[in-house]
Amino acid sequence: MLHAASGVAAQDLLGAPAMATSEDPDSMVVSPTDPSTLVVGSEALGTLGTPTRALPSPVEALLPVIASSESPGALSAAPADLDTLPSATQVEATVRRQVGESVAAAEPDIAVPTSLAAAEASLDAARARLSGIDSAIGTMIRRDYPTGTARLRLYDEQSAARSALARAVALVRDFGGSSGETN
Repeated sequence: MLHAASGVAAQDLLGAPAMATSEDPDSMVVSPTDPSTLVVGSEALGTLGTPTRALPSPVEALLPVIASSESPGALSAAPADLDTLPSATQVEATVRRQVGESVAAAEPDIAVPTSLAAAEASLDAARARLSGIDSAIGTMIRRDYPTGTARLRLYDEQSAARSALARAVALVRDFGGSSGETN
């Protein structure tokens, strides 16, 4: 419109030249174009489609099975007293306790070593276990997965592995060896 008002030649949407004759929009003239004269190409309509084929025979519909004819309005429910529901802290404490018990039950039995070599072997095993758990926790933190009880379990296993390492260090020291710890 801006070009048309200034008298500059433009094209309409169909590609024909349009010329504004004055600044008055009512007096603007656009040359008419007959849509029948616009030809893109000629195609036989039969070549555009796929061959027709008959639809498959109809399938018998099964009648719906009605399990109960009871009206939903006739159902009743007793309201729940929200004060009797456990709080989030109680639920969390219960879950933490259950996970802790599960980790403690899965804790490997620690055999009391009878020599310095056996104590050092248990120390090496405890270090390897803690290293594996620390690696798993690092991966968990990077991925932010798993969550929930699986995350709690990893942290509890890390705590148990640290305790086992401390016991193994103490056993090596009891035999007069050096644990390599700088504590």
